[in-house]
Amino acid sequence: MMMAERAAEQIVVDKVSSGSAGSDDSDLARATKMALAMERSLGFGAIQPLLYRDEKYPTAVLDGNPDLAARIHARLETALGRAVEVLSENRAKLDALTKALFDAQALDCEMVRRILKHGDRAPRS
Repeated sequence: MMMAERAAEQIVVDKVSSGSAGSDDSDLARATKMALAMERSLGFGAIQPLLYRDEKYPTAVLDGNPDLAARIHARLETALGRAVEVLSENRAKLDALTKALFDAQALDCEMVRRILKHGDRAPRS
């Protein structure tokens, strides 16, 4: 889910911007922290999965451990690939959502739900 914005940019405009990354609260930063937690503190890691490690400084941990960084990167690549797959399978709905967002500049939750349910046939309110 956190990789969906990056995947959508890749599909729709064939490149990615810094919108999905670039700050500590960006989708990419949050996805990286989640993947790190999966590897180090949530028990899904390839190495010593039963040890809990709280990461206060994820960048330092990743910079200091290239093998760990490679595993985290692989998790993120897998997540991005899955996001691209899901969005590609639902391209008509993605296009309808993109158009509606471009036209309205902002969408409420109900409109997003309608578009995701009906695609470009979403009833207008």
